[in-house]
Amino acid sequence: LAGAASRFEAASRAQLERREQRLAVAAAGLEATSPLAVLQRGYSITRRVGSKELLRSSDGLAPGTRIETVLHAGTIESVVEEARAASGETGGPEAGDTPDPETDA
Repeated sequence: LAGAASRFEAASRAQLERREQRLAVAAAGLEATSPLAVLQRGYSITRRVGSKELLRSSDGLAPGTRIETVLHAGTIESVVEEARAASGETGGPEAGDTPDPETDA
């Protein structure tokens, strides 16, 4: 009976260690993808002031729009002067103007 108890204890310890290892791996995965960890790596989160919706594109950002950028250590509030689409087009009053060959080479 003592041998069975000893084997049971060893098996229980081994199972507990495997579960602790799986938990540590899962925790590391969560930590690596957490928004705070992403900010710590130098990325930022930007949204319109007063909104919780994240900005994923410059579409719809007109000059004068107030935005907030969240960094790992603090926030920055800015005012949009110009917004460029991924294609390089700018938002605001100048959008759609005839290209200037000297500046738009």
